[in-house]
Amino acid sequence: MYFIDEEGNIRKEMFIESGQVSINDFVFFNNTFTLVGQKNGKPYILNISDMGEMNWSLVINFQGALNSIKNTSGSYIVGGWVIANGNSQAYISEINLTGKKIWENMYGRDREEKIVDLVIDNNRIIASGTSNSNPEKQNDLLILEYSREGILIFSDEYGYTTFHENPNSITQDNEGNIYIGGYITTLNEQEWKGFIMKISKDLEQKDTIEVEYFETLSIKSLSRVEEVKVYNNQIYMLGVCVDNWPDYDPFLRIINPNGVLIEQKIYGTNDQEIIYSFEILPAGEILGTGQVKDSNTQIYPLIIKTDSSYSIPQKEKP
Repeated sequence: MYFIDEEGNIRKEMFIESGQVSINDFVFFNNTFTLVGQKNGKPYILNISDMGEMNWSLVINFQGALNSIKNTSGSYIVGGWVIANGNSQAYISEINLTGKKIWENMYGRDREEKIVDLVIDNNRIIASGTSNSNPEKQNDLLILEYSREGILIFSDEYGYTTFHENPNSITQDNEGNIYIGGYITTLNEQEWKGFIMKISKDLEQKDTIEVEYFETLSIKSLSRVEEVKVYNNQIYMLGVCVDNWPDYDPFLRIINPNGVLIEQKIYGTNDQEIIYSFEILPAGEILGTGQVKDSNTQIYPLIIKTDSSYSIPQKEKP
């Protein structure tokens, strides 16, 4: 884990754990870091102090992984997938601040269901993921809504028979409207395009997902949205696009709640740069993290920061 200042200088780095461990998400809450991922093929949660000392860890006794974590005022909500009854099932759980499970819930059909990301408001938890329990056996976007006590109150899938839908991120605006970003691929997975969709906030009052819009993004030849955030009533998307393979370039796209484009930027060099996550700083700059692969196929951590007009000098592309 790296600690950096506003100028991008590394102030501290600390080693967390070795072995067959991968980390997919983390939160900083109550002066501790809580990380989720996979350890030895099983869902894994690790809580450490801001000095890197382990406070507690939890391995969930299924094959699987955790993809997302959010904190409430006194607990953590984690989501991912586990293998149960021979199938991959969407998994969600509430964990208290000392690493004890409060409740857990698994949702599965006849093939594979997974939670990729989740969002919490006062009375409910909304998770997005994938399901291929359909006659075509292709990925559809999965939406699950739970009460704060972990009771499933809504489930539905959304997708086209000619594409795989792969959500990466879910967020919510101040009015409760839900935005999901990710990418679609052709069935042979040779082409992929980013998407952003907005769905009705009143899921539990509907029989199916009510989609206000589903927009496929025309950003270079290939693209995918990695993360979506709402800030000042605008929707920010950060992702990656490709025009000349394999030159991956990060992009930023900002729209209003109705899907109207406000701003778009593409950044990069001749290396392969990918941004997976970002934050919007108080002055409006964008701070993104990911990886870069150079011409020698060496992979390094990547951090980018824009100014308040979303520019990076000498790094912008048309």
